[in-house]
Amino acid sequence: MHNQDNDKTTTFREKMAWVMLVGLVIASVFYFYIVLNISTSLEHVPKPVFAGLTVIFIVILTVFAIVGASAAALSNIGEADVPMDERDKLISFRATRLSSIATVVVLTMTMTAYFFDARSSDMLLGIMAALVAGHLVEYITQIYLYRRGV
Repeated sequence: MHNQDNDKTTTFREKMAWVMLVGLVIASVFYFYIVLNISTSLEHVPKPVFAGLTVIFIVILTVFAIVGASAAALSNIGEADVPMDERDKLISFRATRLSSIATVVVLTMTMTAYFFDARSSDMLLGIMAALVAGHLVEYITQIYLYRRGV
C-alpha cells in the first residue's frame, strides 16, 4: 500500500521561502561579520563604510533572490504564477504576525540600548538586526507551516 498523504511536494512559495532564508543568512553573515569587526576596532564607523556594505548586502540578496526564483520557477513551472489560495494566505498571515513581533522585540531592545549610551553605529546595527530577524522569522515560519501541512 502506498499512502499519498505522506508524499510531500514542495510548493513554489515554500521553495522561495527556502531561497530567501538561505540568501538572507548568507548576506547577513557577510554584513554583520564585517560591520562588527570594523565597529569593535574603531571608535566611530565611517558612514561610507555602512553605506557601501548595505549596498553590497542588498546586491547579494537581490542576486540570490533572482537566481533562486528562477530555479524555483523552473522546477515548478505550472505553479509559479498561481494566485495564493486560502492555505497560502493563512500561512502568510501567521508568518507576518510572528515576524512583526520579532522585529518589534529587537527594535525595542535597540531603543533601550540608546539609554545606555549606545553608539550610533550600534543603533544602526540594531535596526538592521531587527529587519533581518523579522524576515528570518517570517521565512522560517512559512517553511515550518508548509512542512506541517497547515
